[in-house]
Amino acid sequence: MKDIRLLVVGGFPSDDEKIFGGIVRSCRILEKSSIFEDLDLIKLDSTQISNPAPNFLIRLIFALRRFMRFLGIIFIDKPNVALIFCSDGFSAIEKSLMLVFCKIFRCKTLIFPRAGNLIEQFQSNKFLSTFVSYGFQRSNLFLCQGEVWKQFAINQIKIPKEKTRIIKNWTATKKLLEAGKGRSFSKKSKKKEIIFIGWLEKSKGVFELLESIRLLSQNKNNNLHLSMIGDGNAFREAKDFLKKHSLEKYISLLGWKKDEEILDLLAKSDIFVLPSWAEGFPNSVIEGMATGNAVIATKVGAIPDILIHNQSCLLVNPKDQDELNNALELLISDENLIKKLAENAVTFADSNFSEHKSLSRLRSCIEEII
Repeated sequence: MKDIRLLVVGGFPSDDEKIFGGIVRSCRILEKSSIFEDLDLIKLDSTQISNPAPNFLIRLIFALRRFMRFLGIIFIDKPNVALIFCSDGFSAIEKSLMLVFCKIFRCKTLIFPRAGNLIEQFQSNKFLSTFVSYGFQRSNLFLCQGEVWKQFAINQIKIPKEKTRIIKNWTATKKLLEAGKGRSFSKKSKKKEIIFIGWLEKSKGVFELLESIRLLSQNKNNNLHLSMIGDGNAFREAKDFLKKHSLEKYISLLGWKKDEEILDLLAKSDIFVLPSWAEGFPNSVIEGMATGNAVIATKVGAIPDILIHNQSCLLVNPKDQDELNNALELLISDENLIKKLAENAVTFADSNFSEHKSLSRLRSCIEEII
């Protein structure tokens, strides 16, 4: 087989930049994987420079500079295939334009959307849907996190079925799975450690989760603590919520942490919660499962396609305060249910989200279109 020069447009921020998120995590694992070590890997960082996002003019300037670098790579490095990750909104428009130029210059492409909001935006924004459809239709393969994304590609973007492939997330790394498999579930914990990892935004269900902890903390029989890893627009408001309700004993806002620190916190937690309003399929849920946490997640994006309620996790409806309260209360009061869900989660993560299995499938997709 001829040499593969692979351009990856995704999350490659420098180590001193505090840029986080699912695409960054996925790209870091891909970059270090032995499955791609024989490829000529060309990286183009397309991460947002800050959260909250800068104003439109600043974003446009950075996008133009990035697009000039993209054209330089196409002309000088001449990749024969490009793997392009995209988020929603402006990111989807920018990546659509890249797909068009790759088509013009005969560079094969795989587009991999990762933001659940993109589907809703596509349905409500005529300009975005027209532009994104035109660009995405030029890709050689449309990569899907689950069946919801596949049906979206086929029925709304009008991608031919034969040009779609389901690639599950690959963030169940060896270290995470070792932590999950090494757990002792026979030892009962007096205090239930709950963990959230993600951007602190209202759309991540941050305030529903804070309200649940507030209500549960009022029950004197509940001995619990929530660690929230992440930052974002809602950080200040969340901090004010803690102060207003005197919840500093029950909730810690930790900001972003290094991978090693996150692994340590996950390994010491009992319950992982992500009550998002919209998602693709979040890496953090996989990390929670792989490390042996009982997971509570919302029925959004590809999550209900892939995870089974009361078997590998508990699923609740987004924005449903009562369902979230009940799910947390159930786990806090039922040690056996935590044990069942956690053990099943580790096995499921190992079988479905291991970096070797998913990245091997991605490698096959790349070779298929060369």
